[in-house]
This record gives sequence, structure tokens and C-alpha cells, in this order.
Amino acid sequence: MDFDNNTPNGFARTSRILGFVALAFGFGCIIMPLFAPVSLMAGMLSIAFGIVSRSQTGKFQNHAITGIVCSGVTLAFMLIVAIFLLAFFNTAGGQQIVAESLKQYNELMNAYNEFYGN
Repeated sequence: MDFDNNTPNGFARTSRILGFVALAFGFGCIIMPLFAPVSLMAGMLSIAFGIVSRSQTGKFQNHAITGIVCSGVTLAFMLIVAIFLLAFFNTAGGQQIVAESLKQYNELMNAYNEFYGN
């Protein structure tokens, strides 16, 4: 198949779409941490599809570059956030927050068990 840079193949388009999905869910995981696995999977797949697109056409197409850049930004952002959280929870203040959260969780579970008789 002969591709020019104006007509992206399916892998380049898929890379761009998954890059946008990774970007949206990556920044959405600030509010909802359950979005993180979706963002990680979409980001890794976007990079893989961008590379496959290059192997088919011989050069990176604009769609593939967009997907790879969006995924790279998202994965770098998530890595920085993860490092920050690990560093924070290893401080005295972080340990105190974790201990307080566990205490509140145990109190809530005890109240639940008393109410429902478990």
C-alpha cells in the first residue's frame, strides 16, 4: 500500500484517538483515581500503534505523532504524580493522614456491623 502523509492509515488514527483518551482519563484520574488503569492502557497502546504505523509507512504520520505525544505527556504526568504521592505518604504528615483515614474506616465499619448485626 502506498500512503502519503495526508492520508493516515488505521494505526495512525487509532494512535491519535487512544492518545486523546489517555490524555482525558490521565488528567481525569486526579478527580477519580479509578481512571488511571484506563489511561495507562490507552497510553501504552497509543504508543504501540504509532510505532506500528511508522513501520507500515516508513515515516511517522501526523496522526501517529499526535497520539504518541499525548500519550507521552500523560504517562509522564502520571509518573510524576505517583512519585509525588509516594514521597508524600512517606512523610510524617502523610503517615498521619493514612492513620486517620484507617481509623475513620474502622469506625465506619464497626457502626455498619452494629447496625446490621454482623
